[in-house]
Amino acid sequence: MPGFMLDTGRFYRREPVKIESEYHGALVRRIAEGIGMPLELAPEENAGDTRSRAPVRCGGSRTGWVVVAPDDGVHGRRAAEMAAELVGRLITAEQDIASLSMEVADRYEELNFLYEMGDRVGALLDEDEICSFVAEEAAWLLDCERASVMVVDPQSGDLRIRAAVGLPDEISDEVTVRPGERISGKVFESGHAMVVNEGDPMPAESLRVDELRESNSFLCVPLKFSTESGGEEEIVGVINLTRKRGGDMFTASDLKLVSAVAATTATQIHNCRLINAERERQRLEQELELAARIQLSLLPEEPLNRGAVRAAGSCRPARHVGGDFFDYWVQDDRVCIVVADVSGHDIGAALMATAMRSVMRSQAAHRSSVAGLLAQVNRALFEDLVRSELFVTAFYAEISLDGGEITFCRAGHPKPLLVQDGDAHWLDTDGMLLGLQPDGDYEERSVTLSEGAVLTLYTDGLMETVNARGESFGIEGVRRATMAALDAPAEEGAAGILEAAREHGRASAQADDLTALVVRYDGGEAGADG
Repeated sequence: MPGFMLDTGRFYRREPVKIESEYHGALVRRIAEGIGMPLELAPEENAGDTRSRAPVRCGGSRTGWVVVAPDDGVHGRRAAEMAAELVGRLITAEQDIASLSMEVADRYEELNFLYEMGDRVGALLDEDEICSFVAEEAAWLLDCERASVMVVDPQSGDLRIRAAVGLPDEISDEVTVRPGERISGKVFESGHAMVVNEGDPMPAESLRVDELRESNSFLCVPLKFSTESGGEEEIVGVINLTRKRGGDMFTASDLKLVSAVAATTATQIHNCRLINAERERQRLEQELELAARIQLSLLPEEPLNRGAVRAAGSCRPARHVGGDFFDYWVQDDRVCIVVADVSGHDIGAALMATAMRSVMRSQAAHRSSVAGLLAQVNRALFEDLVRSELFVTAFYAEISLDGGEITFCRAGHPKPLLVQDGDAHWLDTDGMLLGLQPDGDYEERSVTLSEGAVLTLYTDGLMETVNARGESFGIEGVRRATMAALDAPAEEGAAGILEAAREHGRASAQADDLTALVVRYDGGEAGADG
């Protein structure tokens, strides 16, 4: 027998609810008793032609049932119509109640689904796992044969498929979409979802995927979230859905639900990237701290104390690692001293400084002259410096342990300050930076040190330290700090000069590596080996 069918929502695809006629037939009989006229509820096709009848309507549509009365003229027709109207109103009310109940149930299930999905997605910290989970859940949720999650590639700026359901592997690996091109690219660029149903432009044209030509509907939703800073929206990709089973079209309800899924997905992808970026930052921080410890360990551990020569230095990188370094060592009958500055303040500069230290020490035993040593070092490091786009300034000197003669040369480095016999001199020679030409030409000079002479070597970062007024520490600052430390041991003098520069620039962040090296010549042969 026919019955009134109430179609519920589509969220979990319940079977339609059938409103039975028994209750409504009893209502008709009670109405009949009240008016004293026999009435009955009957299927419309079985009502017969000899009796008065009125169709039962719900929302203006016939239900397939009629109220039948004996053929009693006007009174019978009016009784049938009255009873039919009452039953129709009751059915309409029941339909509204059932519809509302089903809608509330659907909304509850949707919210429960979104809550559980958010909880599951929130536990994932791998982008591929997030995308795979969402693609599978979205395909199941809307009963689609195919689904894909596309995420923008940070390097190329293209959308690439990170996870898919129902797509061949070769398509998932090869398909890319530029922002603004085709449906996925337009949705990504605009931030607005798009539904393509039968009769609209084919989704196959939007993705260049021939297999999608058989589809009659396509849904694309942006993966977007609001940033913490001013509520601006950021889009990281899109979700694509197609081929609903049964040939159904996508609805506004589908769009709303997938948009909620997309928001949760985008937020977790963003959180995942923040967490991974923080982990990477911490990893790099640890590596830089290790590199800093290694670099500082390559500097001389103790002051040099050989014959009449005393030397000590201090270095403070602008960051964890830097390009400044100093060194001193004894080679046969001479003390070798070097201060150098590799351009840059990163790992590359630190590695080059370490390489230069090793090359200088190894070449010192075979140098033809002081200037010849710098030329040898330049040739040895030239190709590496060019490839790394780095250059080096350096000052190299050798002090004879027999007589105190200092022979020096300079490769574009700041001029050291020599204070002796009550006068201050800036030691100057010609010479280009290391790494500019493969065959560099360097001038060397010699000066005899007198007892009590103090030599200060430094890098340009020390001179360029600025105060709150923008005034540089400069060579005058170097001179004042050196004069203030004339009577101090070499290690105290170097530390004092560095501290004077830091005090000068305490109002601003340290922009460059700071290095100072002090050499004292006390005359005679006193002193222990060091």
